[in-house]
Amino acid sequence: MKTLSPLVFFLLLGQALPLQCQEKPAASPPVKIIQQVPAAESNSYEIFRSTVYRSYTAKIHPDASVQEKNASAAGSKTESRDLKCDVLVPAGKGPFPAVLMLHGGGWRSGTKLQIRGHAISVVQADFVVVAINYRHAPEFKWPAQLQDCHHALQWMTDNAEKYKIDPGRLATWGYSAGGHLASFLATTSNSDVGKKFPIRAAVCGGGPVDLTQLPEDFPFLGYFLGGSRRQFPKRYAMASPITHLTKNDPPLFLFHGRQDYLVPIQGVEDMKKKADDLGVRCELAMVESKGHILTFFDQHSIDLGVQFLKSIFSPSDLP
Repeated sequence: MKTLSPLVFFLLLGQALPLQCQEKPAASPPVKIIQQVPAAESNSYEIFRSTVYRSYTAKIHPDASVQEKNASAAGSKTESRDLKCDVLVPAGKGPFPAVLMLHGGGWRSGTKLQIRGHAISVVQADFVVVAINYRHAPEFKWPAQLQDCHHALQWMTDNAEKYKIDPGRLATWGYSAGGHLASFLATTSNSDVGKKFPIRAAVCGGGPVDLTQLPEDFPFLGYFLGGSRRQFPKRYAMASPITHLTKNDPPLFLFHGRQDYLVPIQGVEDMKKKADDLGVRCELAMVESKGHILTFFDQHSIDLGVQFLKSIFSPSDLP
């Protein structure tokens, strides 16, 4: 198998993903913006402001992905960082199951806009989607990103009625670093913090789910974890979703490019095997002839993820 040097891995993982928001993704289900409104006033947990998109499948608004200015988070800061989210709400009465959606960028860059194409596909299937920004390394090292996800889940619960969210039916979805966070939230949903907002399913694309596979002296995740794996072996293990996988975890859907040389495929293969051994439902879709970036835009994989969520939240479970 071809491999990249640690330096190339670091540069591409941290810098290539933000370019996704400059490229046009594969065609996704049409969406029309009916209404755009600011989020509710802040409370003790509400560190996010949001822009709400109410959608249906008949038409498309071509400028839907550029409306971020109304999502500014005045007075809504954590450690001097504004954290924002976009909330996409299906047409209909609700309440709907909801998906916390997490962008990639090596935990050091990126925004919620990168994953808008995925979000539109999911909202078309009658899920509320909350796509968030989270704090970035190196200024904010792990577990700051996880803490922001927990705040977002709390925000979703606190604002459930306003945005037609059923807080008892929550899922996560992410790609690359976002896939790491999405799967981590799922495999720690039985922890003390996780029990507050139990995750019922997770979709992880191109996710580095096992950081212990990195070479011991691989230096370039120091910006995220504070040093090399040789220096902090337990920290790398505890930051890996696969470490926390137990028989009580929710179903997982993993998709990964067969030609992904940025995030080694062995991690998700090991995750699938461990899940099977534990009796946890875990589906793994390999995307042939595509690498890390192109798999992000693979509409078929996105559709498979949506089908997976619909199978968890069965028709009788949906509004």
